[in-house]
Amino acid sequence: MSADALRFLWGEPYATAGDARRYAHWHYLGSSLNRSPSGPHPWDFGNRVDVYLVAGKVVGWVEAPPSTIGMSSGASGN
Repeated sequence: MSADALRFLWGEPYATAGDARRYAHWHYLGSSLNRSPSGPHPWDFGNRVDVYLVAGKVVGWVEAPPSTIGMSSGASGN
């Protein structure tokens, strides 16, 4: 899929790094199964989708829960 097609289907990423014509990493919020051009919805919390692009084409993506902000190393989370 092209970068333009991804942008059309999923809307603008909330963050980007790099140049999609060469190598880029785009970040979306919400599930990759529920994406829409209207952006993230309140029910889409809890996941982040990292999309990898090379030469203007999607080469892969990873969906994962966002990392916990503010936890120090060694914190047990309990």
